[in-house]
Amino acid sequence: MIISPTQKTVERFKINIMDSSGQNEPLFRWGMKIFYVQRRICLLVINEQTKLSFALFDVRNDDIQYLDNFIRHAILQLYRHDYEVVQLLMMYFEEDKTLEFEKLVNKSMISSLNLLQSSLFDDLDFLANFVINNNLQVNDVNAYLNFDWLVTRKHNNRKEYTFSGELFVESLIERYLDNAVL
Repeated sequence: MIISPTQKTVERFKINIMDSSGQNEPLFRWGMKIFYVQRRICLLVINEQTKLSFALFDVRNDDIQYLDNFIRHAILQLYRHDYEVVQLLMMYFEEDKTLEFEKLVNKSMISSLNLLQSSLFDDLDFLANFVINNNLQVNDVNAYLNFDWLVTRKHNNRKEYTFSGELFVESLIERYLDNAVL
């Protein structure tokens, strides 16, 4: 898993940025940005190919070394009720076992991170919709990001609107269906 954090994220967590590993497939690359909710440190993580997005709340410095596991867990939570997709995810996770940090240079990814943060997370009213008994329902927030929030993609030289959660599954099917026993 290649994660490309913003400069502020690198500075805040003292992340050691590596030179490019050669893994250039956008399905395995993620952009990451730090943001704050009521002085709590949070991370926004977006997949480069599909715009699959996750908000991670109350992140500590020690958590960064396990970030790939947090992302895998969030993905599994998102698709936990779909056995076929979970099977595809196991293949995806098997193919992508390492965690590396690279400099964020993809301007489209920077734009996506900034847009999502400013559109949703800068307004506490958005998060208030996901609080039950004083507890933020993080899985519900992430489900909203991926199945209720439209993203754009270019397909056949046309701009299309889709949901990142569906686009991620389509990408997994394209990559692994020939090997999957569904």
